[in-house]
Amino acid sequence: MILLLHYHTGRANGTLTSMIDTYFNLKSFGVECDFKIISGDKVHTTIQFIRENEYFGDKEILKCVTKDLSFEADIIICSAKLLVDIHEHNIKINCGRMIVLDSLDVFKLSQGIVQFSIVCQDTIFMCNPANEVPFKTYEYYHKFSKKRLDTLKKRCELIIYNRMSRDNIVVNDIHFDNIGKVLWEGIYKDTKMLYHPDALKVEDGLCYYMNLFGLDGHKAYEPLPVTREQIQEKLFMKKDDKLLCIL
Repeated sequence: MILLLHYHTGRANGTLTSMIDTYFNLKSFGVECDFKIISGDKVHTTIQFIRENEYFGDKEILKCVTKDLSFEADIIICSAKLLVDIHEHNIKINCGRMIVLDSLDVFKLSQGIVQFSIVCQDTIFMCNPANEVPFKTYEYYHKFSKKRLDTLKKRCELIIYNRMSRDNIVVNDIHFDNIGKVLWEGIYKDTKMLYHPDALKVEDGLCYYMNLFGLDGHKAYEPLPVTREQIQEKLFMKKDDKLLCIL
């Protein structure tokens, strides 16, 4: 049995949408798997939150919400954030193998901001090159789900991306964006995205995602020369995806 697992409190963040995307993608390629969203709030609060976000593309996601804190599976797929939550919320896990998708929490670990609880001897990390961990690691880039992206509403015609305006990615005064979802989701919804490299101090995950499109994260782009079709080509799951290959 393959179980995707996420601990959720309050808001739509990158780790939640990454796990939802992964679940939808694996299911679309015929992988038999289950998904549990551990509700750190009252269950009805989490359910209302999911409804307000158009069920992220599938009402079946409501069945994933749980208050359980104990899980067992052959393989567990999670975000690095869950390793922090295991440590902080006494979540019990028993599995033969754990596959961890990177998140900002990997960088927070390197900066001494958070602690991880590794609960499985056979743990594999799937990371972009900006993240380093002392475990078996594959270079990997998160894949978006068309089902979820199609539920997003276009925010506006033009958005200026600047790391300095995003407080949620600041770690020890370093602005570290692990994926840059606001850029790729915006382009997918036909928003013109202007990119400024202000406050870039280290080669973060976003720089490596930009490299996928032949772009330099240290340069400004007005707008980013990336099309919706390129997003689908580079950031949608295909049958040779590395995650599919190791399952």
